Amino acid sequence: MQQYSSQRATFRVRRVPLGWNISHLRACLEQHDPSSYPDIKSFVPEVDRRSFTATVVYKSPPSVTQGPKPWDLSLEGPHEKPSSNSGYLEIDDNLLGITSLYLPPAKDHKVDGCPLESFEDVASNHVWLRDILPAQLVDTETRQPMARVMTYGYQSILNEINGRMTLEALGTAFVKVFIALSNSSQIKPTILIGHGFGGLVIKQALTSLSKLRGETEMNLFRAIRGVVFFGVPHDGMDITSFQLAAGHPNQQVVESLRQGGSEFLDQLHAEFLQAFSQKRETEVFSFYETLESDISRQDTTSYTGVVVTKASATRCHLGERNGQHMCAIPRSNADLARFEPHDPEFDAVRNTLLGITQRAAK
Repeated sequence: MQQYSSQRATFRVRRVPLGWNISHLRACLEQHDPSSYPDIKSFVPEVDRRSFTATVVYKSPPSVTQGPKPWDLSLEGPHEKPSSNSGYLEIDDNLLGITSLYLPPAKDHKVDGCPLESFEDVASNHVWLRDILPAQLVDTETRQPMARVMTYGYQSILNEINGRMTLEALGTAFVKVFIALSNSSQIKPTILIGHGFGGLVIKQALTSLSKLRGETEMNLFRAIRGVVFFGVPHDGMDITSFQLAAGHPNQQVVESLRQGGSEFLDQLHAEFLQAFSQKRETEVFSFYETLESDISRQDTTSYTGVVVTKASATRCHLGERNGQHMCAIPRSNADLARFEPHDPEFDAVRNTLLGITQRAAK
């Protein structure tokens, strides 16, 4: 049996009936597994308004997760099999695709990002995107929360079981989801947040989106008002610790991320700048690491170093005020976007996002 890890403590629960509230969901989860003590962190209607989606942290792993996927729970109780006729809850822990984390009561803007793991403090399970950001992004007049917060997850290029993948394919998949969302709701000013490789997925997606000439696609691109990067390797990174086996299907993609840059990264950077060359209202902000990480070699030895250098992390800017659009955070790359509750290092992130959001709302 696999040991339960606090890093995987956040689960997503989908297909929650519209007639339910948090109490109904908690009662259902406890009925199926009384000893798991579910703590419901978010409870948000989906964009299509057909169901709710929740994120849940368990004190101990729910029993359903000890079996094979899919992890479905019948709405009729623990002794009934899940079926489409009686209704069921879908539980997963990889959070692939879009996950709604917060919906304001009235006007809404989107803040999209990566799965929760990159933004979750391991010790406290504190996810700032979900737990404090919505309350921080408030309308200057009404003082009410105004941002719809969502995450987007994608398959890892390091997992060989996912097969051959390209950054272009990942970006295209994100664009398709993005367009589908726009068909379900009014297009609003949008801020995208990316950590590490996720930032490159965002760059690729926006570059691809800028080339599309459909009305919806053009409106979506015009709605991009901010892009916030955390330790994104615009000019490469230290890839030593990836340790891919010989013949790995994504060896070429990983090699293109090698520190010092590559023709691929240079081309992506040039296309990104070209896409936004006439779009002055879009703001790009970069956070970069200052603490070294333990980096392991294939021969089991290790050394310490910065995974993504300041020069690489801050390469991607659109305007002339570069110094005003970057900020150091005393973290290693893996922890760069993770913050504890009441973490003073979060202030710079909050102020950056609040400023972009309020300017976009004008």
